[in-house]
Amino acid sequence: MTNHPSCPTLQHTRLPTHVVDCSDPQNPKLFSSLDVLETPDAALSYVWGQAQPHSTCSSNIDSYLTKVINFDVLPKTIQDAIICTHSLGLRYLWTDSLCIIQDSAEDTSHEISQMADIYNGAHVTIVAACAKKAGDGFLHDRKNLVNERVDSRVWCFQERLLSPRLLVYASHTLQYQCQAGMKNVGNASNFSVGTSIHDLQLPESTLGRSQERSQELWKLWKTILSNYSERCRPVLFSLLETDYIAGLWKHTLSQDLLWYRTSPSMPRLTQYRAPSWSWAATNGPIKDGGWPPKVEFLWNILHCGVTPSIPGYKVHTKFPAPPPSASKHP
Repeated sequence: MTNHPSCPTLQHTRLPTHVVDCSDPQNPKLFSSLDVLETPDAALSYVWGQAQPHSTCSSNIDSYLTKVINFDVLPKTIQDAIICTHSLGLRYLWTDSLCIIQDSAEDTSHEISQMADIYNGAHVTIVAACAKKAGDGFLHDRKNLVNERVDSRVWCFQERLLSPRLLVYASHTLQYQCQAGMKNVGNASNFSVGTSIHDLQLPESTLGRSQERSQELWKLWKTILSNYSERCRPVLFSLLETDYIAGLWKHTLSQDLLWYRTSPSMPRLTQYRAPSWSWAATNGPIKDGGWPPKVEFLWNILHCGVTPSIPGYKVHTKFPAPPPSASKHP
């Protein structure tokens, strides 16, 4: 934040609804942030991989808020995240199992709709990449490099993409990532910016609303889509200033409808997940219709719309649908 022009400066953003107070790491408490507006916090990105019986629910939330959470019964990954947050000099940690009331459909829907703001507003995101399940933890000696479980999970993909800064506890080393690149901690010469998933983030520089950045944003979206489809939630609609239509975009819907599966023999889903014309209705990697250049399509889209499954989830923006003149051949 001090030496990287491409990295956003520290902004004290509003805390999520609930966070874990890590000021005494052996005696954590759940904190309701309704009365606290702005302070830096950490967020945790990890794989559950197993049941977490001591997660926050309707029967224990009052105790978690007024007393303490029994540190010893928490999964090792949550314990390590609390210790890590405290060691970084931060007081608050957001982790889904403790900060979402697990048996409340209303609270779950509300918090899911806030996920983008939670991770984008976090001072740093702790990525428990080496933990295959919540009980594994990540504060231990590093061994050989293995395939990280978080790299196959869609929620972890979104969390990683949205976070401005990452502290990645990988299976082989500790890594730090920001808008300037990724560095293996302790190896000053290993600092580079590439195109792998580890370097894929929403750069602060693209948050402008100018039309000149549209091509850059569309290319970023296509790269995201390729990675997402390989992982068996949309995050860019606020940047692209258009409506998200079940995995496609309103302003380039004709182009986006040209997607196809790279494995045609892959069976269709047996349960409904998305409209049949959306890539979200299939599993496995897909290829899209390419970048959105000036193309004369043989049809006009007369109407398109979407109803979110989460009440209050934003899908509409200020831009109208493209005019009929955008397609010369009805």
